[in-house]
Formats: sequence, C-alpha cells, structure tokens
Amino acid sequence: SSANLALQKGEFDQAERWLAALDRVHLASGETSFLQARLARKRGDLDAMAAHLKVSFDRKFDPKRLNREQMLALASLGRLDSSTESTLKNWLKDRDADLS
Repeated sequence: SSANLALQKGEFDQAERWLAALDRVHLASGETSFLQARLARKRGDLDAMAAHLKVSFDRKFDPKRLNREQMLALASLGRLDSSTESTLKNWLKDRDADLS
C-alpha cells in the first residue's frame, strides 16, 4: 500500500496522511491499524502503538505479524532476551519484509 511504502522510505508524515485518508473513507482494516502501530513505534509512541496493535488484533489481523511488531518494539527499547535476539537475527538473515 502507499502508506506502507511511505513507512519503508521513512516518510512518516506522508504515511500518516495515507492512513488518515483510509480512516476518513471508512476503509480502515486490521492492516491499516497495524501500519498505524508501526508508525507509532517508529515515532517512539509506544502507548499509541499498543492501542493500534489491539485494534489490529480485534480486527483479526495476522497474529504472527502483530507479535513481530511487539518484538521490534522491545528490541528498540533494548529489552532482548536470548530467544528474541535469536529470532531477530534470523529475520535479518532472511531479509524479512516486516523489519522495516
């Protein structure tokens, strides 16, 4: 989606505009909430991230991707246990698209 591409490019304001537009025309989905959570994480707003992840969960979004986003937030805070660190290394090795 356009919002996801903007996030990958680090164009957070543009991503926020795309996501807001989807909300305005009632096209918000689990993925929209997930991308809002990712945007909040990248901006360092972990409270907003948690709220958006909950909405994504309630909208039946992929639990695996939700878990990954939570793990990335923990990593950004430096809260890694050996299992999480190993998982992140595997994602990096596999060039997982969700690591953006």
